[in-house]
Amino acid sequence: ASRYDTAEDYLRRAVEIRRSLGDQPGRARALASLGNALIGACRYDTAIEVLEPGISEFAGLSEDPDVIALEGRLAQAYFCHGDHLRARDICDRVLGRAERANQSGIVAETLITRGSALCLSGRTDEGAGAIKSGIELADREGLTDTALRGRLDLGAMLLGSDVRQSLRFSRVAFAEARRLGDLAMLMIALENAAGAAIETGEWDWALEQCREALSMDSGSVHAVWVRWRELEIRGLRGGEITSEATELMPVIREMDSAAAEGEIAGLDAMVAFAELRMDDAWHAGMAHARVSNEAFFVFPNAGLCALWYHDLAGARSVLAALDASGLRGAAVAAGAATIRAGVAALEGRPDEARSRFDAALKSWREMGLSWRVALTGIL
Repeated sequence: ASRYDTAEDYLRRAVEIRRSLGDQPGRARALASLGNALIGACRYDTAIEVLEPGISEFAGLSEDPDVIALEGRLAQAYFCHGDHLRARDICDRVLGRAERANQSGIVAETLITRGSALCLSGRTDEGAGAIKSGIELADREGLTDTALRGRLDLGAMLLGSDVRQSLRFSRVAFAEARRLGDLAMLMIALENAAGAAIETGEWDWALEQCREALSMDSGSVHAVWVRWRELEIRGLRGGEITSEATELMPVIREMDSAAAEGEIAGLDAMVAFAELRMDDAWHAGMAHARVSNEAFFVFPNAGLCALWYHDLAGARSVLAALDASGLRGAAVAAGAATIRAGVAALEGRPDEARSRFDAALKSWREMGLSWRVALTGIL
């Protein structure tokens, strides 16, 4: 059994002991801890199933700090599950009560959750501001774990709007997790940093760090995503990754998340792209983009695949999906501009296509994204 399984077993016992004692605040506290362990294990569906009933069960204790913390943890579970609107609604209920109760830690945690949900709802500037406020509060109160989570989330959320800033924050979180000896957070921060480093062209650094981290932890749920990044870089360099990617699929399916099948599609897209099967990469990429927190790059990747095999309808469908997603940011705009340039070329408008490609290349260069410059340049 993993350490998360062991923690879950003990925490479920704690919940029942508190129930038998009639200790409602203590039961709420134990449930919040159980939810935290389940979120750490990427078992988001189960976390929601455990935490949601507690909201009505402890309705009469809505101002109790333990019950407020329980609801804050539920917001985080919904965010990780991909229900960003529900997460934001819960955060809005929690923040005022937490502040009235002088619970700075809950306020900081909830600001980070709310900010991250806003970022993935297309409100990046507002969301990043909320996350930064949570980090500042956590730093001021000496809440090291919360501040680390904030920096980790901020790095991930900035990926679609400012990749270099994303890489900077993710590297800070990576170094802090290493200093604290928090291997789980180290792996998450590295997965985020490696994703940004792929875009900036810092593949050697990312590959070296992934291999070093996997030598320390190759079996945890978080190691799956670091392995993903390592395979992604090797595949982009022409390496054979099919068998290793296939080995990851059942591990991801075991995560009780609504996004699991979409993530499997992401692996399929990665392998197909590495093998230059652009039609398959487009189909799988579109399925992945609908659930991915990195849809601002996954959608444009699918668009590029459609353009490479001259699928005009496929490229147009990517543009429509991007417009409907509500995603915003410099990378989204440049990605859409690149696809529109390709659409113009396929529709027989070479002068317009050339002008659009030049503008897209200029945008990618200004962002310092070497990989995007290369992808756009070979269209």
